[in-house]
Amino acid sequence: MSALSSSAAVHNGTIYPSTTTTTTTATTTETFTTTYTHCAKAADATTSWDATYTIIEVVCGDSGSWTKPTTPPNFVETVVICNETPVTITCPVETSKQTGSVSICGNGVTATAAAEAHATANANAGGNGGSSASANANANANANAGGSGGSASADAHAEANANANAGGNGGSSASASANANANANAGGNGGSSSSASANANANANANAGGNGSSSSSASANANANANAGGKGGHGGSSSSASANANANANANAGGKGGNGGSSSSSANANANSNGNSGTTVCINGKCSSTWHNGTNTGSGGRASASASAHATAVVTAGSATLKNSLTLAGAAFLLVGPFLL
Repeated sequence: MSALSSSAAVHNGTIYPSTTTTTTTATTTETFTTTYTHCAKAADATTSWDATYTIIEVVCGDSGSWTKPTTPPNFVETVVICNETPVTITCPVETSKQTGSVSICGNGVTATAAAEAHATANANAGGNGGSSASANANANANANAGGSGGSASADAHAEANANANAGGNGGSSASASANANANANAGGNGGSSSSASANANANANANAGGNGSSSSSASANANANANAGGKGGHGGSSSSASANANANANANAGGKGGNGGSSSSSANANANSNGNSGTTVCINGKCSSTWHNGTNTGSGGRASASASAHATAVVTAGSATLKNSLTLAGAAFLLVGPFLL
C-alpha cells in the first residue's frame, strides 16, 4: 500500500472543501498530524475508489447517515465539526514504521457550466412595386453551475441578429426584430467561490427603399442576468457576477430598391447548460464528467440558428503519498488504531 487518499463528509447536504495541504514527517513520534480547514465530500456506496489506496474518512457529525464504500473495505474515520475553524487530526503510526513522511492534500469541488446560443435571420425583398421583408431572430442561453461545492462558475452568451431589406419604386416595407437573453447562475451551499457572467447581444436592421412611400421598423431587445451565490448560495467566501446587454436597432426608409417580391425569415436558438457539483468523484486522476446538450432549432429559408451547451461537474479528492519505507504493515496499522482528534 503506497498511498492513501483523503475524503471527508457531507453534513446536512453541504460540502465543505478542504483547502489546506499539509506535509508532516512521522519519524520521532507515534502520530502524524494534519490540519483540515474545512470538511469535504463524504464517501458513499457509488464512489469508485482506487483499490490501492487507504481512505481516511473525516465525518461531520453523525457517521450513521452515510454508507462506507465496500471497495476497498479499509477505512479509518473520525468525527469533526464542519465549519471554517481549522481542525487538527492525529493518526497513530506504529513506532517501528515511522520512517516516512505523509502528505495529505485537501479535497476540492468544482462545477462549471457554459451555454451559447446564436440566431441569425435575413430577409430581402426587392422589386418595382409593393415589396416587403421581415426578419426575426431569437437566441436564449442559460447556464447554471452550483449545488454544494467549493467553486462554481457559469457563463451564458446569446446573440441574435435580424436583417430585413425591402426595395423598389413604390410602396415598400421592412421590419426586423432581434431578441437575445442570457442567464448565468453560479453558487450553492458552501461554495468557497462562485462566479457568473451573462452576455446578450441583439441587433436589428431594417431598410426600406424606393421612390415612393416606404416604411421601415426595427426593434432589438437584449437581457443579461448574472447571479453569483446562486440559489441559496450559503457560505460562499467570494462571489462575483457580471452581466452585459447590448441592443442595437436601425431603421432606414428611402433610397433605391431592387427587384423581387416578399421575403420573411425567422431563426430561434436555445442553449441550456447545467453543472451540479458533488456528483462525481475523482481520485488519483480517475474522473467522470456530466455533459448536458442544448437545443438547436432554426426556421426560414434565410435563417440560421446554432446552439451549444456544455456542463462539467467534478469533485476532486486529494491524495496522500506514504513515502520512503512506510510499508504495507505500517499503513495497515492506521486502520486498526483509534483515530484521535
